Amino acid sequence: LLQSIAVRAVAPPSARRGGLRRVCVETKHSYATNTRLALRVTIPSAASLLVTFDPRSSTKGGVDVLTLFSDAHMKDPIGVPYHGTSGAQNWPPVPPVRGGALTLHFESDDGPPDWGYRIFIKPLGADGKPVSAAGMWVESVPGMMHPTRGKHDISLLTDSPRSSGAGLMLTFDRAACAAVPGSARQGGGRTHLKISSAAGKHSYQGG
Repeated sequence: LLQSIAVRAVAPPSARRGGLRRVCVETKHSYATNTRLALRVTIPSAASLLVTFDPRSSTKGGVDVLTLFSDAHMKDPIGVPYHGTSGAQNWPPVPPVRGGALTLHFESDDGPPDWGYRIFIKPLGADGKPVSAAGMWVESVPGMMHPTRGKHDISLLTDSPRSSGAGLMLTFDRAACAAVPGSARQGGGRTHLKISSAAGKHSYQGG
C-alpha cells in the first residue's frame, strides 16, 4: 500500500518523432460521495499550460468543489473554484497557467454526487502554441492535510499513438513512493495505481 506516489512518463529514445501532446485527468462518472482528491501534474518542458474542461463537467454547486493551484502546497489558486451544473457560467475558461505545473484539488460531501469533471492539459511553447513534450510527472500533493479518498483516471496522448515508434516509458520516483505505515493500513489515504495501454491491456498494478 502506498501513501504517496510519483510517476514519470517519457517518450523513449527510439521514438521516431514527437512525444506527449495532452494529459487528461478525470474523476469517476459519477464520482463517489466523500471524495477527497489531490494531484500534481508537471510537464517540465512547457512554457505554459492550456487547461480546458469537458463540457459535461458538473458537480453539486457550492459543495463539491474543484480548485486549481499553480503551486504544490495549494496556496496560489488559478481562476475560480469550479462547481455546479455544466456550462461556462460555472466552468469558465481557465486562465493561462504559467510554467509547466498544475495542482488539482477536489472534495465532495456525503450527498448525491454528479457527473464529475474531465480536464484536458496541453503543453504550450514560449510562443503560446501547442507543443509535444518529452515527458511529464504525476505525483501526490505534499500540501494535503487529510488522507485522499476517491479515484482519478489519467490518460496520456502521444504523437502518432498508433505508430510503432510511439509510446511512453514509465518510471517511479522511489523516494516519493512512500509506504503506508502498518498501523495506518486500515484507514484512508492509501494510493492504488493501475496502468493500462490504449487498447485496455493491463500492464501494471500496485498499492
